[in-house]
Amino acid sequence: ICLSTWPYLIAYATNSRGYSLFCLLALFLVYIYLIARLNLDNYKLIIFSIVCALGIYTIPTFVIIVFAICSFISIDQFFILSKPKKSIFEIDILLIFFTFIFSSILYLPVFLLSPSSILNNKITRDSLPWDSYVNEIGIHIKNSIIVLSQILPNFYLYILLILFSVGICDYLTEKKFLGLILFPILLVTSLIVITYKLTIPGERTWIFFIPFFLIVVDNGFTRLVIKINNLKRNFLLLVMIVFSLTITNPF
Repeated sequence: ICLSTWPYLIAYATNSRGYSLFCLLALFLVYIYLIARLNLDNYKLIIFSIVCALGIYTIPTFVIIVFAICSFISIDQFFILSKPKKSIFEIDILLIFFTFIFSSILYLPVFLLSPSSILNNKITRDSLPWDSYVNEIGIHIKNSIIVLSQILPNFYLYILLILFSVGICDYLTEKKFLGLILFPILLVTSLIVITYKLTIPGERTWIFFIPFFLIVVDNGFTRLVIKINNLKRNFLLLVMIVFSLTITNPF
């Protein structure tokens, strides 16, 4: 409910922008990995890379998500599944190779038929001086949060933050380390990528954080629902539905 009624996502969906597909493909990447994580053969890596290429073709900044999810995969394979470093290195190399090949194939018609559109359209922004980047990154993060949560009433955001905290605590107490590390790794890796390039992307670049944030919120909400009786559970569900229906009309 929260995802389908999030104003920022609705705005880009109604404007026929590719950011809904952007978010869907990011979620699909994680879903594919969770299914195949115990046996990542070449066939599954190819499917994963095709989805990565489709995301990059949809919006080039999807490459940030690719790096972030690949970092999540490497950390899971090494620390949780205890796979050897050589195996993890091979997975990363194959993912990069297949993704590059499939992305090149998708962009080939553009390069052949309209090369000027590529040359005249900057996919990445120019790098900033280090001092300028340091001064602007904090403001950018603040503005991004404001933009992504615009129109949402404050009381609704507070509820989401509380449920997010409950979800993180549940991951920690139940030792669900895979769920615990997903959102932080995506956040940290994304910041590392833009820091390496010393660029400040547009606020809409971080739209893919919304569904991953809400996954943790959902876990917190589910934990609360499990611990209360049926009457309180029905009341809580009713309250959440009312909140969802009113988020576009803040009090």
